[in-house]
Amino acid sequence: MIWLQRGFLVLTLVFAAATIFLAMKIQEVPLPDQFELPNGFSTPILAMEFPRDAADLAFVRGLENEDMRRHIYVVQYIDQFFPWAYAGLVTVFIAFLTLKFSGRASNRWAVIGPMLPVLILLPHGITSRDFYENEMIDRAIIMVMDEDSALPRAESRVAESVTSAAWRKWGMIGVSVLMIGILFAMNGYLIMGGLLLIPALVTSYARFIDPTGPTIEFMAQTIAVFFLAIPLMAVYFLVQSFRRTEPTNESPRQVES
Repeated sequence: MIWLQRGFLVLTLVFAAATIFLAMKIQEVPLPDQFELPNGFSTPILAMEFPRDAADLAFVRGLENEDMRRHIYVVQYIDQFFPWAYAGLVTVFIAFLTLKFSGRASNRWAVIGPMLPVLILLPHGITSRDFYENEMIDRAIIMVMDEDSALPRAESRVAESVTSAAWRKWGMIGVSVLMIGILFAMNGYLIMGGLLLIPALVTSYARFIDPTGPTIEFMAQTIAVFFLAIPLMAVYFLVQSFRRTEPTNESPRQVES
C-alpha cells in the first residue's frame, strides 16, 4: 500500500498549500490605523472569537469602528474556505499515519477499521464548528450595529455564545493535534509525538485555566506552527518512501508498511 501512502502525502501537501495560501490572505487584510482590543488581545479576529461580555464587543461598535468591522468581514469571507483547507490537511495526514501504523500490525484492518468513522466524521466536525462560529460572529456584529437591540444583557449573551462556539472549534483542532501526536508515538516517533502534545496541552490550558488574550494568542501560534510542520513531515515521509528498497528476506507487503 505504499502507493496509497504516497497519495495521502501528496494530498497533504495540496491541502497544506491551500491552508498556507488562505492564512497569508487573512494576514494581508488591512487593519485600522489605530485600534484597542479587549482582554490583552493583539489579533482582532481572535478578540472577536473570544468576547467575555458586551464590553468586549466595543471595538466593533459605532461608526468610529467601521474600519474594524470591515476588517472582520473580509476575514470572515476568507474563512468561508479556510476550514475546508485545514480540515482536509489534518484528515489526510491522519489517514496516512493510520495506514502507516497499520502496516506494523498483524491485522491491518484491525487498525484501519476503527479509524474509518473518525476519518469520515473529523472533517465534518471541524468545518461545521468553524462555520457555526462564523455565524455567531456575524450575529454579534449585527447586534452591536443595531442600536435598538444593542442592550448590554443581550450583547453579553451573544458574546458568550460566540466564545462557546469558538472553543468548540479550537477544541476540535486540539483533539486533531492530539490524534496526530498519538499516531506518531504509535509509529515509533516518540519525540515527535511528545512535541505534538504541546499544542494540545496549550489549548487545554487556555480553555480551562487561563482564557486570557495573551494565552489564547499563544495557543493560536502553537497550532499555526503545527500546521506549518505538517507539510515538512509529509515531505520527509514522501522522500523516505522513495528511498526504500526491498530486502531479499521481506515481502513487498512488509516493505510497503
